[in-house]
Amino acid sequence: MALTALQTVDREFVRENALINYEKLMRKYLDDRRFIPDGNLCEVRFEDVETDPWGETQRIYTELGLDFDAGARAKTRHYLASVAEYLKNKYDLAPRDVQEVTKRWGFIIEQWNYRWPPNLGIEGDSRTGRAATSKRGRRLSSCCADRPFHPESARTRSGAACSVGADRWSLDHP
Repeated sequence: MALTALQTVDREFVRENALINYEKLMRKYLDDRRFIPDGNLCEVRFEDVETDPWGETQRIYTELGLDFDAGARAKTRHYLASVAEYLKNKYDLAPRDVQEVTKRWGFIIEQWNYRWPPNLGIEGDSRTGRAATSKRGRRLSSCCADRPFHPESARTRSGAACSVGADRWSLDHP
């Protein structure tokens, strides 16, 4: 926990609440998205943004009926250039957590056909035999790109919703 906390919080309490709240959030989103008017919702896979950020940005603007004018294009190019060298963090995840996420969030994993991201190490996983190292030099047991993962949701200032993948990315119309 943070050194600036005014009280101690049990990690298991935090973990359990994150699992419960995300499940509730996503069940509600999946149930309620049908009420979002056509043209106001654009679901986006992070992997598609990561692979082709410019193309995905154009697609998002088009699907939401937004004008991707010269100013928006310039700001987008500037932003994409500023994050071009970004390296994702790498995380260790206990097998218990993988099982719990898969069990509780399986409906989300299935909905978007997600896979565990390659920047995630599963402790004690020997299926691939490949080891990785985090930015902090910690050894990760393997890359798990063949495992499911989950999406997250965001909403633009204009009110249009975007759903994104493993890492957070949202369209914020200039």
